[in-house]
Order: sequence, then structure tokens, then C-alpha cells
Amino acid sequence: MDSISLFRDAVRHKLATLGVAAFTVLLLLYVLVIRSPVYQADASYALVSPPSGPTASQLAKDPALKNVDSYNPYTNYGDLTVVASLVTQAMSSQSTAQQLKAHGVSDFTVDQSSNATAPIIEVSATGGNAAAAEAAAETVATYVRSTLSSLQAEQNVNAQYRITTQQLNAPDYAQRKVSSTVRDAIAACVFGLVLWFVVLSLIRGLELRGKAPGPGTAREPNESDDTGQVPPVQAPADGFKRKSLTGVGQP
Repeated sequence: MDSISLFRDAVRHKLATLGVAAFTVLLLLYVLVIRSPVYQADASYALVSPPSGPTASQLAKDPALKNVDSYNPYTNYGDLTVVASLVTQAMSSQSTAQQLKAHGVSDFTVDQSSNATAPIIEVSATGGNAAAAEAAAETVATYVRSTLSSLQAEQNVNAQYRITTQQLNAPDYAQRKVSSTVRDAIAACVFGLVLWFVVLSLIRGLELRGKAPGPGTAREPNESDDTGQVPPVQAPADGFKRKSLTGVGQP
């Protein structure tokens, strides 16, 4: 079906075209007006290296510090970006997603910074309003800090010598996700166009089926078939030809 045929069918079947158009408009109104907007809040945190051990002045003030184990195996990587990668991987687990969902956070992301040399973890979360998005991002950030601490606790790292986080950007300025709304509006338009094409195709198919001759319907000698070609006229049977010739000139 080419574009000219579609245009002709759309003109001939105005009700179907107007019905699909009205449905598409209602779908757009739902996406742009009725549906609740989505807000997103972002935050970022830098990993901070732990102290290497008690200093001489600290030992002088508290000699008991020499008995505290300051070893942290995560510092052996020599690069905190590796630790940031471990934290983001742990945050992507199914168990973490279920725990956050229990706290009302279902849409969130935890990624490393695009700057490969910076040990920065970026957090984002969404909500139905600005306050909800900011609260969700803060909840995710709390889980990031807890995950970082838990990874070190599993290695029996003393709390005084653990890698910590420093907040760079607080999740206190949520913005509406316009890109998501525009994407959904485009999807609604594409769906309406596809639906219009399907409806016209179905109507045209039903019309062609209604015009097709039945199994017992004879076709006129000069009537063309579906291919547009006129079938050849069949020659009379041989017996009929002989009978006709012998009867010529006889009383």
C-alpha cells in the first residue's frame, strides 16, 4: 500500500481516520497533562582515603592506639576508583534494589563519575514531586555509605581506618524530567500512526474480500481477474465442432 492509496483510503474512510486521530489526541493529553510528572534529584560523593595509622603525637596522647590494627586491604589497590567500582556493583544487586523498594525507592541509579581518574560516585533518584525525588536520592546515598562501610567491615577493618565519603553535591534541587515526557509524547504519536495504518489496512482487506467472487460465481468472458488480465476464451470441444459442420446445408 503506497502513500497515494493511503491518502485515498483515509479520505474515503473519514470516520476511521477521525477515530484514530481522536484516540491519539487523548493519549497525548494523558501523557502531557493528566499523568503525574516525574522529578529527578542528583547527588555526588567523593571517596576519601583513610589515615595511614596513628601519628606520634596521637600515640603520645593515647598509647593504646598502637594496639589498634590500621590495616585496610582496600588501600592496596592504590586507586580509590577501584573501590568506587566495587560499591556501584554492590548497589546494582537485586537484594539492594528490593531493600530500597521497601523504602519507597524504585527508580534510581548509582554510577561512577565520567572522569575515570576521580573516585566519585554519582547518585540519582526519581519521585512524583521534587520533595519525593530529593528524599529518594538521600535514601540511596545512605545505602551507598552503608555499602562502603559494610565492604570494609567484612574485611575486619577498624572503623577509624575505613574509606569514607565526602558529599560534593547534595540532592536538594530536583528537576522535572522533560526528556521523559517528550519521549513518551513521541511514542504516543508513533503509536497513533501505526494504529491508523493498521485500521486502514484491515478495512481495505475486508473490502477486497467482499468483492471477491464466490466459488460458484461464473465470470463473464471479457471480465478480468484480480491480476487485471482477461482470461483466454476456451475453444469449443472437438465433438461440438464436427456436429456443427455436418449440419451445415442439410434440410
